[in-house]
Amino acid sequence: MGSRRCQARKGPAGFFRKSRWNRPDRGNIIGISITRASKGSRLSTNPVSRSLPAAVAISLACLSFLPYAQVAGHDFIILDDGAYLQENWRVRGGLTWEGVKWAATAFHSANWHPLTWISHMIDVDLFGMAPGPHHLVNAVLHSCNTVLLFLLFRFMTGALWRSAAAAALFAVHPLHVESVAWASERKDVLSALFFLLALGAYARYVRSGGIVRYLGVVLAFTLALLSKPMAVTFPLVLLLLDFWPLNRMGAVPLRKILLEKAPLLSLSAASSIVTLLAQGRFGAIDRALPVGERALNAAVSYAAYLRKTAWPSDLAVFYPYTAGGGDGVTAWKAAAAFLLLAGVTSASLATARRAPYLFTGWFWFLATLVPVIGLVQVGDQAMADRYAYLPVAGIFLALAWGAPALLPSFRGRTVLLGAAAGAAVSVLTAVTFVQVGYWKDSVTLFSRAIRVTENNWLAHGVLGCIATREGNLVEAERHLRETLRIRPDSYLGLVSLGNVMMEMGSETRAEDLYRAAILVRPYDPTAHHCLGLALAKRGMAKEAISEYIEALRRSPDDPRILTSLGTALLRTGNLPDAVRRYREAIRLSPEDPVVHYNLAVVLAESGNIGEAIAHYEASIRGNPGNGKAHNNLGKLFEMQGRGGEAMEQYEKAVESAPGDFLSRLNLGFSLVRAGRKREAAAHFREALRIRPGDPDATRGLELARPGGVH
Repeated sequence: MGSRRCQARKGPAGFFRKSRWNRPDRGNIIGISITRASKGSRLSTNPVSRSLPAAVAISLACLSFLPYAQVAGHDFIILDDGAYLQENWRVRGGLTWEGVKWAATAFHSANWHPLTWISHMIDVDLFGMAPGPHHLVNAVLHSCNTVLLFLLFRFMTGALWRSAAAAALFAVHPLHVESVAWASERKDVLSALFFLLALGAYARYVRSGGIVRYLGVVLAFTLALLSKPMAVTFPLVLLLLDFWPLNRMGAVPLRKILLEKAPLLSLSAASSIVTLLAQGRFGAIDRALPVGERALNAAVSYAAYLRKTAWPSDLAVFYPYTAGGGDGVTAWKAAAAFLLLAGVTSASLATARRAPYLFTGWFWFLATLVPVIGLVQVGDQAMADRYAYLPVAGIFLALAWGAPALLPSFRGRTVLLGAAAGAAVSVLTAVTFVQVGYWKDSVTLFSRAIRVTENNWLAHGVLGCIATREGNLVEAERHLRETLRIRPDSYLGLVSLGNVMMEMGSETRAEDLYRAAILVRPYDPTAHHCLGLALAKRGMAKEAISEYIEALRRSPDDPRILTSLGTALLRTGNLPDAVRRYREAIRLSPEDPVVHYNLAVVLAESGNIGEAIAHYEASIRGNPGNGKAHNNLGKLFEMQGRGGEAMEQYEKAVESAPGDFLSRLNLGFSLVRAGRKREAAAHFREALRIRPGDPDATRGLELARPGGVH
């Protein structure tokens, strides 16, 4: 017994060391685990005991993946997935050295998370732009996080089933659906992966020491920050783990504990500064609301996260920030939230010695939510489900260790706890499965948001954008006017309604809306670009050029703006500058068929026939159904005396656009020259049906008659 007791005291101070904190009645089961492991070798040699943790880990991985398997058939979402994937030419180009340099330096989407960009680029290389695999990678990362959480808790506490219970709740809780089912939220699951790896590396460092193990902590934490800056609270979580379950407080000098965190705090500070610069540059930090209102909303949001953790209903992709509004944070809501937070905080402090797991779990939840709770307002949301991805792990930790402690010992206690845990996990799995289904497409997702929230101006705005794309302008206008009724200064509503007015031919009304949007967000390039398009449509090319240049000043690498500028320059007769802008656009978006087409048109007009042919062919590879590209390419082939190839392109042009007059006309003349007059006559007749009395088509029909002279 004496030798066993000595073995239990060996190792770094505080970890696996007996102290007043790790007795069984203090809520720490490390003492139990070590005592059992030291009673001979029977436990360690039992194959079932050795394989059980692995079986639990595999089961948790399957459990966490089960409700998310359906995302293989889901589409991208209109919100953010365009900026992150579909319309991001850097990402669509896959993993390249240029892409890596861009990821390391870009403040795109008001964020700096280079590792997240690189992960998306790798996905594009592996899977292309099919949405299913991108979603499935998120689901796999979530499964990895579930297993890591289980292994971490078990390694630190020695408790198998409590660790499994906490991880199971993490695996299937509906609050995590947004982070997993949304392709753009790769940053959540990726950052969490490295965050948990860093916690595991820290536990290993505490157990065995060594500079190499400490550097492993620094590396994993750095990767977490490079994935999403929300990981800045990592040093605070380490201090909580030092209290319990690592039990270093009082066993290790406080100075040493704090010095260990100093390099990590420096990384957190640097990441915070870079993030604030990125968000400030793009106006994502809104300082319009007073600090007091933000504090009220923060308290209510904390309470709302707790409520949604306990009862995950009415989950939505967007919760409008309404503090200070007529339906905003009322005094009684704020008072109730403050009382709840104060009560739970006081209870966790009062029971810190008897139940340290409550202290660690509660303050894990509070601390990890601080960057996104709204004290520094970023964006228009009051809260977001995705922000709770890692914070609720603290609640699950407190629950998994606290629930058994609340029940007195009696026969069947273990069975009762297991049945309760199984029932909870089963219900949460079913709810999560249903919630994942709402993410199958944008219409389903935002229609759901309108049903479960009030005055959701963003949801109406997104549905208006979708209706515009589908050509349902009446429905689009209805949604967008509702957006502006709820929030008259909605940038999304102003720009999108301007787009609808453009489609309806009301360029003047569109201009007014775009100018109003510029007043709301002068730093955003979209409204400047759209205003330029409206001015160009009215024939005001010089004024349009000014707006395009203003848009490029804010987004110099946007190929769409460069293309619009090139077209405007072409209309003013500035061919060399137009060509230069188109070439810049192609450099940034080498596969964009529209840019290739526009450059081909300019090159053909400037007499550069060979290069124009190359760009028409590139445009056709990207969009084989572009009848105009086929027709124009046919004309260039004719100029080079390549009649057979010209006829082939005219045929493809007619196949792509049967109602196009010029394609019919050109194919008819090409067939006449080839001696195929009967076929030519049919195309000339069709051309005359499209344009009755046209002299060129009439002349062509005369040439196609037997005996007609060419």
